[in-house]
Formats: sequence, C-alpha cells, structure tokens
Amino acid sequence: MESANRQMTFAAKEEILRNIVKTHSIILIEGWTGTGKTVTALKAVKGMGAVYYYSEPAVTARNILEYNDKVTVIENVQALRGIAPGRQCIIFDDLDSLGSEPRGILKAMIRERANDRKIIVITKVVLDAQDLLQEMDAVVRFKQNTAQMLHSKLSDFDS
Repeated sequence: MESANRQMTFAAKEEILRNIVKTHSIILIEGWTGTGKTVTALKAVKGMGAVYYYSEPAVTARNILEYNDKVTVIENVQALRGIAPGRQCIIFDDLDSLGSEPRGILKAMIRERANDRKIIVITKVVLDAQDLLQEMDAVVRFKQNTAQMLHSKLSDFDS
C-alpha cells in the first residue's frame, strides 16, 4: 500500500510541475533530498523539445535516462556553454554544488530570457538561490508527500 501511495504522490507532483512549466519559463524547485525534485522534473518535461541536464558533480547518464530517455546529459562546462538557443528545457541540478563558471552560465541564460527556453533550477534550500530569486517566474517547494507553489509571476497571462 505504501508503494501505491508513493507512486500517487509522485504522479501528483509531476502533474503540478508540468502545469507550472507550461506557464512559467524560469522555475526554482527546492526541497530536501529524497522528495523527488530531480525525478519529477525529468518526467514533467518529457515532450517539451530538447531537454538538457547539468549537475556537479557530474552524474552518470544511465541514472538520468532511466526517467527521461530523451534528455541530453551535459557532462562538462564547455558543453553547457555550447547549448544554442531553441525550444528546450535546461535543468540545473544541485544548485548548492555548482561552481562559479556554471553558475555564471546559468545567470547569463536567465538574463537572456529566450522565449522558447525553459530553465529549471533544483536546490535543497532556497537560500542557495538568493542571488537568483528575483529572476524566478515560479518557486516550487517539494515536501515528502506534496508540492506547493510558493511564488508565481504569471507573466505569461496578459489577457
């Protein structure tokens, strides 16, 4: 029974995040280890164009591809720098572990605000993203059994 509840929880989180990603461009997901931030983000962006994943320390592609087989795992900063604009989603995982160079690339991508690019930043604690908070369109907190939107600019709705 616990496994079924866990699957339902992840499905609910995935649906919540998928709807947020549809209406926001730059999203911060925060929550403790094991709350499903990375897995849910990878599943929620399936079918949204090219998907790139970057983390420090580098993760094995096999672990990521298990949740989204269409994702491109970026394994070094040079490849991260080489991502051309386009209809895409870029996931920056473990913000607290990012070095200054990839964090600088992240900030530049956020400032660029390409219309067809989605950026998802994942962190354990929102304080790690203090310097980025003002630029976030949405902030989502993941807890063990739920996800909740803490902030939304809703800039996509002009009517």
